[in-house]
Amino acid sequence: MELKKFLYHNIYIDRPTYHLQNYLVFELITNTQRFVYMKHPIYPDPCNEKYIVFVKSTKFLNMWRNMQFPQEPKLSFGNEIDWRNDDKFQYAEKGFSYGRSNPVPLAEVSCEQYIEQEPVYVKQFIWFNKLIGYTQNTKAACSFINGITRTIWLFANGVQQFPVYTYSKAEAILLAKYAGIYSEGYYGLLELNRELEKLTNINLYEQQ
Repeated sequence: MELKKFLYHNIYIDRPTYHLQNYLVFELITNTQRFVYMKHPIYPDPCNEKYIVFVKSTKFLNMWRNMQFPQEPKLSFGNEIDWRNDDKFQYAEKGFSYGRSNPVPLAEVSCEQYIEQEPVYVKQFIWFNKLIGYTQNTKAACSFINGITRTIWLFANGVQQFPVYTYSKAEAILLAKYAGIYSEGYYGLLELNRELEKLTNINLYEQQ
């Protein structure tokens, strides 16, 4: 199946045998053409302030790097070698290894927008520059509430697009604008449930 706002991304409704819970499962693909899976638990009365945003890896990484006070700078400004050498990388490797039978939870992120001032100089003498003012640039940034390790695993394995959680509509709009697959690429959980109800012929909230 596909969702209207997440076109060209396969989704499934699953209930793993060891859970009394139905899940929406997202199928992602690595740069070696391996399918990996992430999950979102489906509840009849979901949190009204929780949103799922489908992001592009490169743009999302840029937003992480835009933080005013860097979070895990060795990783946020790192590369594949740095990510794979992280002490916790092995845990994400194991987590994704179970495939669709036990998908990995979505990461949770927080987003903000701020104004950055940059000094403007003119050359006054051969060896000196004179400060004449500042320019202002709007920056959009994100940080992790949890899920750094699973996200650097996605980066290291070349997954180009993936879903994350954020905790307000304003943050979902901001994240979708600057890092989403497109500007409307987000769902509130109640909106998501209603679309899933129309797409499936099963009870989303009871054991299958």
